Amino acid sequence: MIVSDGCYEMTRCEFLLTNVQRLWGSIVTTTQITILLENFAVQTLANYVTAEQRKNSELLKFARQIATAIDYFERSKFVHKKLSIDVCLLTADNNLKVVVFGLSTGLFPKRLYLNDVDRCRWIPWECLTSDDGSEPEPYDIRAVIWTLATIIWSMFHRGDW
Repeated sequence: MIVSDGCYEMTRCEFLLTNVQRLWGSIVTTTQITILLENFAVQTLANYVTAEQRKNSELLKFARQIATAIDYFERSKFVHKKLSIDVCLLTADNNLKVVVFGLSTGLFPKRLYLNDVDRCRWIPWECLTSDDGSEPEPYDIRAVIWTLATIIWSMFHRGDW
């Protein structure tokens, strides 16, 4: 569909769950890509839990909302390869939304980039490369569940990782 002279609508992501940031659309020209995302964020979950002690009931609510988003991703056959406490954002009414950077598993189809030490703390050890040169396990839904557990642990320990 042509949007304006030389611009084409590229895609619309159908993540329609309340706990997932929505992509309203994207425009691709010969020189740039523009995406229009839902604007909602007040702060990251990481900043929120480190600021002060939070009630367990509130943290459990966030844990349920993250789990709901992950379940939705799994049913959509989508593996969120950048999942961490930092991609969980809070709205003004303290509801959680998971941000989907990349918006496609095709951007990183075969391997994760593990140069970032901070990123490694959210990945199961078996998904990391080893010194003996053996291939790491794939980052799949089982690894996402492990990452969910580390996010929940971090929430209840005030982000002290």
